[in-house]
Amino acid sequence: MSRAPPPYEVTQQSSYGYDQTQAPPQQGHTAQTTTVIATSPTIVVGPGRCGACGQGIITESYTILGIVLAVLFFPLGVICCLMMTERRCGACGATY
Repeated sequence: MSRAPPPYEVTQQSSYGYDQTQAPPQQGHTAQTTTVIATSPTIVVGPGRCGACGQGIITESYTILGIVLAVLFFPLGVICCLMMTERRCGACGATY
């Protein structure tokens, strides 16, 4: 003896935005979503400028090991010394 489900009724919505047969929506429990699109500032880096901070000037210096290699192994040591240069920003101290 199975019973048939009750027929569906079409209810009219009032001007309040919810069905009159249901309880009104609770106040203070509404969900709002906010989309924030953050853009990073554009930094134009010219030649000789730091890529990290954009303000400092890149300076090149020879490492201690490069200078020692240049002195001990003169002809080939100079090439090693030139290849072991260290590039450093004057403002933030970043090394390249």
